[in-house]
Amino acid sequence: MNKFLALMIFFFSAACQKDKADVFVRIQNSSATQFSDINVANVNYGSIPPSITSDYKLITEPIYAPLCAATISDSSFYIGYGVCGTPLPSSFKGGKYTYVIKPSASSVGYYDIEVKKD
Repeated sequence: MNKFLALMIFFFSAACQKDKADVFVRIQNSSATQFSDINVANVNYGSIPPSITSDYKLITEPIYAPLCAATISDSSFYIGYGVCGTPLPSSFKGGKYTYVIKPSASSVGYYDIEVKKD
């Protein structure tokens, strides 16, 4: 019986570790706008000029949808979309992602995020 219990604990532990794989995100500014104080979850990317891609950064909080906070001049706003309610969708799986920020095709003065899994 002890061998069975040890085996179950091993498989449960391995499954939990698999779900906790590291998520890395970088930001690609594909607009003509200078963004500052770009934040994804709890990570600040600082300023990202037009046509520049940041380095990957480790995100330690779960990400459920592509969303970032940004500042242009002294105006702060969100780019992308968030989620609310229950149940939450699945969080991003472990790996590397690029958030491509680009002008919105449907609204002048707004921006969208396209997510690429690298």
